[in-house]
Amino acid sequence: MKKALLCGLLLTFGSVVSFAQTLIGYQQKGRASYYAAKFQGRRTASGESFNNKELTAAHRTLPFNSLLKITNTANGKEVVVRVNDRGPFSPNRILDISKAAADQLDMVRAGVATVTVEVVGVDGMVATLPTAYNAQSPVINPLQSRTLTAQPVALNANFATLPGRKPAADEHFTIGSYSLWGTAKNPDGYGVQVASYEDLNNAKDLCQKLIARKQEAVFISVEPSKGGKLYRVLAGTFRGRRDAQQYLSQLEQIGFEGIICRYTR
Repeated sequence: MKKALLCGLLLTFGSVVSFAQTLIGYQQKGRASYYAAKFQGRRTASGESFNNKELTAAHRTLPFNSLLKITNTANGKEVVVRVNDRGPFSPNRILDISKAAADQLDMVRAGVATVTVEVVGVDGMVATLPTAYNAQSPVINPLQSRTLTAQPVALNANFATLPGRKPAADEHFTIGSYSLWGTAKNPDGYGVQVASYEDLNNAKDLCQKLIARKQEAVFISVEPSKGGKLYRVLAGTFRGRRDAQQYLSQLEQIGFEGIICRYTR
């Protein structure tokens, strides 16, 4: 069995399976529509307020904060959206997207479009696949099921802030380790400390730059320091120091510096 990139928790139609058994690159094909203006400001299933100007989507089963590459099969236009709601409730559609996303797919006039959906990230972070990655991922089609080869997704270089999602508020970062979005993390093993700051905004900015360069495991570690806080920007999780050293070399090749560190619990 070929190795696959594994992650999270996924509920599928009629059954529950571990998302750790589901590939980045999971695909669906079906009909999509977009939210009407009356939904502006309403509470989504994730608890966020809906904003038609952000690049977000509703999916029945994929975890919140999954990042989906949506392609309009009629014209080839693409957009990356973040799942923050549940739906659609029509059995004939697989996705509802914001009007901003519909504009980019050029489907506003038609109202609905046939699209392909591909998971390109989880927990608000873009997944990075090795060049040699060539796993088989399932494709769900309303008419039939088949398999396609999952390929790495090339996102725009200016994808510095992920669609429709802002970093967590400053007060969320108490002592501990967090993703840029404020999700509590508990990294283990070895990683790279890219920088440390007394200013949280500087740490957030660096995290966004790393994520924009497709670094999928990026954390902010908050520690007490001289009556204030120290914010360490960490990247990568590896079992051994040698793997962390190789990762540091890769970071240096794309313009970042750092030192090897061992995570403590």
